[in-house]
Amino acid sequence: MPDLLPVILVMIVAVCFQTAQPHFPARFSTKGLLRPGLSSGSSPANPAWFLTSLIFIFMGITTFSNAFVQGAREGFTEDTNWWVALLGIVAVALMGAILSMIRALHVWTWDAEGIEWRGLFRKIHVSWTQAERFGQNWDGSWFVGPEKGPRITWSRINTQAADAVLAAVRYARPDLAAPAP
Repeated sequence: MPDLLPVILVMIVAVCFQTAQPHFPARFSTKGLLRPGLSSGSSPANPAWFLTSLIFIFMGITTFSNAFVQGAREGFTEDTNWWVALLGIVAVALMGAILSMIRALHVWTWDAEGIEWRGLFRKIHVSWTQAERFGQNWDGSWFVGPEKGPRITWSRINTQAADAVLAAVRYARPDLAAPAP
């Protein structure tokens, strides 16, 4: 069975990294994508999502290469239990990388017309005249949307400039009541 200690350490680092990402400063961002403004602006996803996907990719490559080198050193045996565990860890690493990369591509933009969220597979646009719901969810994320239909959500974990998005909504629709942050 291959030595799984490096894989376990990478998994622990990935979890710690993902947990600490709201505290990363904005200077880790790609310059030019973040335009915080009241009347118009945009905010990309937190860059920690991209870095997390790179950690997951590194974890999968490390696990596979470690098992392959150890298997070549000791000779590949018919014992399939550790190969199944290896494939499971690599599959989890690749799924984590894919899901983190999808989150890394989210963008929030706003202007005089309304606010828009774009993900990889869909987008949601809410004009300021349609916005009737505005508030905070139980998990600390904010939302804005029409009375019925999809709403746009953002938080400090997902959005690089969550405070800028919040200020833009409050600037465009000061009549909507929302609790203070």
